[in-house]
Amino acid sequence: MIELELYPDSTLLVDGPASVRVESGILEVFGAERKAQSLTIVKEDKRLPFYAIIPTKIEMKLGANSAYEIKKGNTIPQSWIECANTIIKKTPRCVVIIGGVDSGKSSLGLYLINRCIKDGLGPVGFIDTDLGQSEIGPPGTIGFLLLREQTTDFQSMNPDWTMFVGVTSPYSVQKKVLSMAGKLLAKAEEKRARIIIVNTDGWVGNDAALNFKKSMVGLLPSPFVVAIAQDNELNPLLQSFSNEVIVVQPPSDVKPRSPETRKRLRELAFARYLKRGRVKVFRNDVVKFENDWQKGMNRIVGLLGNDGELLGIGVVVGIDVKNGILKVFTPVDEKIARIVIGGIKLERIGR
Repeated sequence: MIELELYPDSTLLVDGPASVRVESGILEVFGAERKAQSLTIVKEDKRLPFYAIIPTKIEMKLGANSAYEIKKGNTIPQSWIECANTIIKKTPRCVVIIGGVDSGKSSLGLYLINRCIKDGLGPVGFIDTDLGQSEIGPPGTIGFLLLREQTTDFQSMNPDWTMFVGVTSPYSVQKKVLSMAGKLLAKAEEKRARIIIVNTDGWVGNDAALNFKKSMVGLLPSPFVVAIAQDNELNPLLQSFSNEVIVVQPPSDVKPRSPETRKRLRELAFARYLKRGRVKVFRNDVVKFENDWQKGMNRIVGLLGNDGELLGIGVVVGIDVKNGILKVFTPVDEKIARIVIGGIKLERIGR
């Protein structure tokens, strides 16, 4: 265990896995206040900034390959603070966040949500449409979460609604993602979220990607567009909007992830969601199989209820085409109405 005393206007950056307990004083983590006796878990491959408001004593435990450093000042960019101030003042119905891979979109969304809740603008709806690195559900899904209290970790909360897409890139399923995002927006409005924050994927590198982002923005009710951009990389897209656009800087301390790291994180996410799973047998005369189920071996599947809600995911571990049977490794116990075969293959879990 490591004991530290942080001076006001300093930031403790912690790379997980780790835990930080406040013994005395006040910290902020992406705008969420952490007071005495609060415990914050920093997950593997996550980096959290603990900003000291007043003199603060903490106890910290570090796991394998974790690290920390202390920096002077607040590592939250000033442009993020000003963006949050503008949103709180103008209270738009919806805010959509756009940026490239590893630009800090999820962190900015977390910061804006915590600031809005602190200023009495909750509950806040969060819609995550990033198929590859979802903060709400497993990879290959999009989801909605209603927040009434501040948080430092979306993944520690139960989503209000998730939908199964089955791939990690929107390129081949753009219409499907837009349709599902519209349904999640309706859920957020049904839950009476005062402000809705929409996180998007990091696909911005070509005309198809930019047109997809334009379609997403056009789907939303008069949204503010918040773009995380270095230099003028998103100018062609941003100049096409009639909406209010706020450009912010990426954080200087963002933790970059290689493609290999992203793949490993997806595998860890699947392992987490399939924990406590077991093999279950489904027949196609009782449960509807969708997509090319005969070729679904080792593929991730979405298990849906009668109302279309995603009850959970599984992985196909056996197929009997002659008798119309799928064997699925899954932790889901609820009654299944539909099984949707996805495009993601998973070789090891559930075997």
